[in-house]
Amino acid sequence: MAKHLFAIAAAISLASAASAATLSVTPDAQTYTVGEIITLSVFGDSEGEEAAFVFGRLLYDSPLASYVSSNQQPLTTMFGSTWTQGALTGGIDAQGRGFADAFNQTFSVNPGDAANPLIATATLLAESAGVLDLTWQTEGDPNLVLSFFSLSDAPGTNVTIIPIPEPSTLGLLAMGAVLMAAAARRGRRA
Repeated sequence: MAKHLFAIAAAISLASAASAATLSVTPDAQTYTVGEIITLSVFGDSEGEEAAFVFGRLLYDSPLASYVSSNQQPLTTMFGSTWTQGALTGGIDAQGRGFADAFNQTFSVNPGDAANPLIATATLLAESAGVLDLTWQTEGDPNLVLSFFSLSDAPGTNVTIIPIPEPSTLGLLAMGAVLMAAAARRGRRA
């Protein structure tokens, strides 16, 4: 009997672990040049869980990038009710960190499910060279920390921003290519 109870408890814990919500953020490239737009795609799956609201704010090093915009698609319940979308903002917080709200939605009646995945986008402008780490805000004001169904923490991402090559560097590269082409041409004649 104890073996059966243990097997049932194990099956229930595995089933509940398998239904945990998931959230990811993915850049459209791993390397950007200063002045380029960084597009971050956010994808979330409630895995059948319910919540009254979902909110996600990405934090980053403000000297390396600046906020451009964010947008989100509304969540819809399995009965067709649409979640209410809240404002998405970005800028620099009180600690000097850059931030971009990726999603902000509430369900007005009771906790609701989400029949469709969360799809959101945040765009930043690459401002200076370095490695830009993007993490979810998980501490501080309870209204601004990550809340996506059962998730209160999720992996972030990072991208590399490289400086724009100086015109003199581009000129040297072009001159080197011309000289190599001329040398190859001479080699074929001889």
